[in-house]
Amino acid sequence: MDRRRSLKWLLSLSALPMINAGLALAKEGAGPVLRKSKAEWASLLPRPAYRVLFEEDTERPVPVP
Repeated sequence: MDRRRSLKWLLSLSALPMINAGLALAKEGAGPVLRKSKAEWASLLPRPAYRVLFEEDTERPVPVP
């Protein structure tokens, strides 16, 4: 085995734990953050942010000094 091939092999072995962790997270589904109701988000976010995220409002332009 040449040097390049052995380095690729070692790199792929080091990536296996990350792949397994990603698969485990995918099996669990979305975290509790994504499962909040709109009422919960409305209580957590400022009103302008809520309107932009959930009511398709647009952000106000930032004034240029």
